[in-house]
Amino acid sequence: APPLANRPPTRTSPRRVTPARMAGMLRARSVRTPPRGTHFIPAALGAVGYEPRNLREAKRHPSWSQWLSAILKEHQGLRDHRVYDVVPRSDVPATAQVLSSMYTFKDKPGGAKARLVVHGHRQRIKPSDIEKYAATPTLTSFRILVATATQNDDEIDHLDVSQAFTQATEFTDDEAIYLAPPEFSGTPQGHVWRLRRPLYGLICSPSRWFNTLSAFFVADGWQQVNGESCLYTKPTASGYRLLASFYVDDVLLSYSAADAAEARAFRERFASRFRSTNLGPLRHYLGIDVVRDRVAGTTTLSQEQSILDLLDRHGLRPGECNATDTPLSPGCHLSRTDCP
Repeated sequence: APPLANRPPTRTSPRRVTPARMAGMLRARSVRTPPRGTHFIPAALGAVGYEPRNLREAKRHPSWSQWLSAILKEHQGLRDHRVYDVVPRSDVPATAQVLSSMYTFKDKPGGAKARLVVHGHRQRIKPSDIEKYAATPTLTSFRILVATATQNDDEIDHLDVSQAFTQATEFTDDEAIYLAPPEFSGTPQGHVWRLRRPLYGLICSPSRWFNTLSAFFVADGWQQVNGESCLYTKPTASGYRLLASFYVDDVLLSYSAADAAEARAFRERFASRFRSTNLGPLRHYLGIDVVRDRVAGTTTLSQEQSILDLLDRHGLRPGECNATDTPLSPGCHLSRTDCP
């Protein structure tokens, strides 16, 4: 063999750069960011200005009187809906499980709100998949509803159901779910609750409420839209149609000005079956702010407030963040092999 110094240079094929390697080789480009804090607005606060994480924090705060009023209002709603029966603890079978519960609190612009939530995750006998499944609308269907209403200049009303799960159909006699009475319920000593209707926190509650609301629409003459379990339509006398979509306790009703009387009649039937509030034209839905310009014929969807709440939840103040036009550098290539 010739000496190494006299050998001809070895020819090698050019290095093949895969998309994954290209993603790692790219350098982030510098982008011009706006001045600090210029793109943010102050987050809207609730009426109280404080939101406790549990009952203990609520009791220790100076705003305790407002949270106590919210708790008592929650219990009054449970009694009005006949959610439970008070039974002696001695009547509870030895094999039956008595669940516990807790209060959750929310500081809303309208005032303090409390909700009783059952520790349903502790149920020893878990409901089947069929008993706990509840469909929800896709954001695509929501955008289609808003886009259709914008194009045809239709109205969109927002209905909110109060304590929705407690207005679902009652449990049957062979469905016995017991609950230890929570604080401030006024239940006598030595007694427990036997639930007659679902409560928040139970695994089966979303499914029962979904079936109850769906059955109401079908009985009222509505027809489910193919491929969308939470979107219903109903023809009107004008030859047009009503359109309704619901996400748990938020119901949207779209109709033309010619069908205002039929829409009003539906709202009355809905209010006679479910305790609800007509919030008027749609302005806020699932963290999305909706702004309509009827003159220009446009509708703007924004999640700015949701982003502000997310920043505040993680301790990132708007004035301490740098706004950027895009979250990633333009031209950055990502592939499946980059994950995680």
